[in-house]
Amino acid sequence: SVKTINILAYLSAFLIFLSCSEKTAVASENFKLHSPEPGVLYRYINNPVNAEAMGYDCKDIAIEVTNAKKVGKDCINIVIPLEGESCVVKLFTRSDSSNVLFKQEIPVKTIPLPKVAFDYYNADSTSIPITYLAKAKGLKPYMTDFPYSTKLYVRSFVMEATFRDQDRTFASGSARLTEEMKGVLKHLKPGDKIKFQKIICNGEGGEEYELQDLQFTIR
Repeated sequence: SVKTINILAYLSAFLIFLSCSEKTAVASENFKLHSPEPGVLYRYINNPVNAEAMGYDCKDIAIEVTNAKKVGKDCINIVIPLEGESCVVKLFTRSDSSNVLFKQEIPVKTIPLPKVAFDYYNADSTSIPITYLAKAKGLKPYMTDFPYSTKLYVRSFVMEATFRDQDRTFASGSARLTEEMKGVLKHLKPGDKIKFQKIICNGEGGEEYELQDLQFTIR
């Protein structure tokens, strides 16, 4: 009927309008995203993301990112993914935001589990010289082989000391040894053992990790 034809014509025109309202180029070598670890973004931390578009100056293009906080106004940006399993990164011209040069969905991951050290002694060490104990301060979280800068904080831990044929445990509500812990360490002898466990670490976004235990024999 004439009414049906008019409806179909209207729908066709509407779809054409939608397809033209955002001109998205097909991904190619002309448009690139650069980051320390290509193809992935890490949740809650600063992810440097730089865009490159052949034929455009950096000041002429901009980046838009979903599910993330972004710092930057042209092709050089810091992206901080928040919730969600992925972010959509869109590269467009500053003069016409509907002129989308490139669009890519990038998976978002949690950072690898941080490691921890007792001052300068980590899980690769099995023993600690007795002369070191008097100046020990506490636990330090760190990352290895991770190309991003991130802030980590030990929130609490438990120290277990084995000496004089007995085990004693002590809790700290920070990264530092308590005065009680320091007092015990001063009385340890070669062959005694200390173990740091239930090590709770927080990241920049408040995310929580329980880190690997550390255990040492005093020498």
